[in-house]
Amino acid sequence: MIKNRPFQFLALGVCLILIVASAALSAPTVSYVLAMPKPSSHLFEVTLRIEGLKTPRLDVAMPAWSPGSYGIGNYERNVQEFSATDGTGKSLPFEKTNKQTWRITQGGDSTVVVKYKYYAGPSASPRGMGFSMTQLNTSHASVTGPNLFMYVVGKSPYPLEGPVRLTIEAPPGWKIYSPLKKADQSNTLAAENYDTFVDAPFEVSPECKEFTFEADHTPYHIVIHGDGNYDPEKLIADLKQIVTTEVGLFGGPPYSDYTFFFHLLPGAHGSGGLEHLNSTSISAAKYLFTNPAEYRSFLFVCAHEFFHVWNVKRIRPQILGPFDYTKEQNTRDLYVSEGMTSYYGALLLKRSGLWSRKDYLDYLASQISTLQSSPGRHLMSAEMSSWETWNRSDNTPNTTIDYYNKGELLGWLIDLELRARTHNRRSLDNVFQYLYQTYALPKPGFEEKTGFESAVELIARQGGAADPSFKDFFDRYVRGVDEIPWNQYLNRAGLSLEEKRDKPVPYLGFTFRTADNLMTVSTVMTSTPAWEAGLNINDVLLAWNGEKIDPSLFNDRLKEMKVGDTIDFVLFRGDRLLRVPVRIGQDEKVAYTVSVRKEASPEEQKIFTTWANEKEYLIK
Repeated sequence: MIKNRPFQFLALGVCLILIVASAALSAPTVSYVLAMPKPSSHLFEVTLRIEGLKTPRLDVAMPAWSPGSYGIGNYERNVQEFSATDGTGKSLPFEKTNKQTWRITQGGDSTVVVKYKYYAGPSASPRGMGFSMTQLNTSHASVTGPNLFMYVVGKSPYPLEGPVRLTIEAPPGWKIYSPLKKADQSNTLAAENYDTFVDAPFEVSPECKEFTFEADHTPYHIVIHGDGNYDPEKLIADLKQIVTTEVGLFGGPPYSDYTFFFHLLPGAHGSGGLEHLNSTSISAAKYLFTNPAEYRSFLFVCAHEFFHVWNVKRIRPQILGPFDYTKEQNTRDLYVSEGMTSYYGALLLKRSGLWSRKDYLDYLASQISTLQSSPGRHLMSAEMSSWETWNRSDNTPNTTIDYYNKGELLGWLIDLELRARTHNRRSLDNVFQYLYQTYALPKPGFEEKTGFESAVELIARQGGAADPSFKDFFDRYVRGVDEIPWNQYLNRAGLSLEEKRDKPVPYLGFTFRTADNLMTVSTVMTSTPAWEAGLNINDVLLAWNGEKIDPSLFNDRLKEMKVGDTIDFVLFRGDRLLRVPVRIGQDEKVAYTVSVRKEASPEEQKIFTTWANEKEYLIK
C-alpha cells in the first residue's frame, strides 16, 4: 500500500544504518608507534599494530613512490629486521610476495603486530632512487610518510580504509611539529585514513625554530630546521602575501591551518620542495636570503608548492587519487598539475607585488629560452613528457622536454588566448576555479584525455567566445610538437617576444663532468660536431692537439680557437685508447626578451593590466 511505503523505506534505512555501523565497529583498526632511541644510528623503529582481523592472511606493503614526486623510490630497500607477532607475542610466519609486500599468516588471533627498522641516513653508494625527505640524525628526524610507513593492504592494491593513529616516542627534549591533529596525547597524531596520514610530513627536533602568523583568520606555521641568514619578519611578511593572494583566487582556504617546513642546508644552492594536503616541505640553501636573485627563486618555490594546495592535492587527474602506491601512475596531465602550478606560482608573485614587472617578464623570457634550446621539443609533446616522467630515456638531453617548463608556457598562452577570445571576460583563473568546484577532492578527478581541454572550452563558451574550440591549439602544442608562434599569443596582451643572436662562438656540442682532474663526457647533443665525430657519453678525454687537458681551462681555451679548425682528442673509451678528431662548429646564442608594445590596442592593454594586476600598461 502506498501510504505504508515511507515506513518501509524508513525501516530499510534503519537496517542499513545498523549494518554500516556494525561493519564500522568490526573493521580492523590501525595504529603506529615510531621510536628513535639512538638517532646517531639513523634507524627508526616502527611498530604497526592491526586489531580486529577476521582473515587468515594479511598483507602489508611499503609504497613504491611518494605522491608529488612521480618516481619509483624503492623505499623498501631500507627496511631491516622485519618481524610479525600476534597479540600475545607469538611469532607469525611471513613471506615476501614481491619487492615491497610482506604476507603474514596470523592463525586464529585477531591482532597482528608488525615491527621493523628503517635506515634513514646517508647512503654509501648514491642510487638516485626517487625523492625522499626522510632523515634521522642527531639534530632531527624529518619524515615524509610514504618513505617510512608500511600500509595494510585492504581492497588490493589500496590501503585499508579507516582512521590511523601514530604515537611518536621522541628522545628527551625533542619537540614534535606536525600538520596532523593531536589525539588524546601530546605525542599521538590522528588521521582519517592512510592517504591523509602519509601526506602529512613531520619534524621531530630539539633545535627547530617556529614562527606563526595569521591570514584571513587562518593560522599558519613556519618550522625551520637549520640556521641561515633569513629575516623572520620579512619571511613572514612575504609568505603572508603569497598565501593571501593565492587563497583569494579560490575564495578561501580548504584547510583549518597550514605549515611550511623549511630545511636550510649548508653548501647548497637553490630550493626545491614537495607539496602536501595542508603543508609543504622545502629545502633551500641556508644563505640565499640576502641574494636577491636566489631569494626570488626561493619565493617562487614557496608560491609553487602553496598553489598545489588546490592544483594536485585537490584538483587532479582521475588516476592521482585514491593512490595506488604499488607502481607508476602514468598520466598525460602533469603539464597541468605541475607546469601550470609553476605558471601560477610566478604569476601570483607578480600580482602580489613580490616580483616586479621586470622580474616577471625576464622570468617568462628565460622559460621560453629553456624550451627553445631543448632539442627534444621537436620530438616530445607536453602530454608525452608527462606520461614518460616515470621512465626517462638515457638520451634525455636530445629527446625529452620538461613538462614543468612547457606546461607553464602553455598555461600562459591559454590564459592570454582565453582573455582575448572572451574580450577579457574569462581567463585561466576561471578554468581552475571551475575545476576546483567540480572535481576537487573527495570528488573524482577530471577525465584523463580531454578533461582539462573541455574545461577550457566550457569557460570560453561561458565568456561568449565566438570560437570556443581549443582543439587546434591542443592538437598542435599539447598533444603535438609544432613550434609555438609566440607573438601570435603574446600580442593578445600587448606583449612581444624579441630574439637577439649573439656573436657566433666556437662550439663542440657536448658537456662534461670532472672528477680527479679527469674530464668525462656527460652528454652529446644531436647534430653537433661532437655527435658527428662520434664522441660518446663516458668517454674520458685525456689530451687535445698533443696537450694534456686541464678541465678547469677547457672552456676558456675553446673560446680562443677558430670555427672550422679540427681538435685531435685522445681519449679512453672503456679500456681502449682512441684518437677522435672533432671539427669545431659555431653556436649563436639567442637572447629572448619579453616586453610591452607601445602600439598595443586599448583591449590588449586592458588584458595586460588585469592579467598582471597593474594599474597602467606603460610606466612613464
